[in-house]
Amino acid sequence: MVLWEHFDLLEKSTGNVYGALSAHMAETEEYISLIFHRFLSKNDKSGIKIKINNYHIEGLDPFLESHNKTNIKREIRIMIPDSQGIDQAVVVQPYILLFQKDLSAEDASKVRASICAVLPIYCLKPDRLPGDDPVLFS
Repeated sequence: MVLWEHFDLLEKSTGNVYGALSAHMAETEEYISLIFHRFLSKNDKSGIKIKINNYHIEGLDPFLESHNKTNIKREIRIMIPDSQGIDQAVVVQPYILLFQKDLSAEDASKVRASICAVLPIYCLKPDRLPGDDPVLFS
């Protein structure tokens, strides 16, 4: 649970508390739906549910894995020595993403314009939370 306090500071800086809060909530929802999309999309016990003001957040899959034109390639395992010199496997899951012309209006709304414009590469351990050592390349 997140409790927001000290709205007077927000009002002083923006002059519009409601507008600023709405913008922050929209940004937070977009961020959570992208970063936690695999957990939010699961329908079994391992899935999670997150709400903002009693509104369920749905996962936003940046790769559109379920789309028939998304090409999921074979995993690549790269061995890299850790700080103690022991080889550790880094698993890379390549995707060939859709051309923008192949996106339906529904697909485009799923991916949102900001993600279509610049899609960063997220490297996450499978079924781990992003706080567990993610790497971001852009």
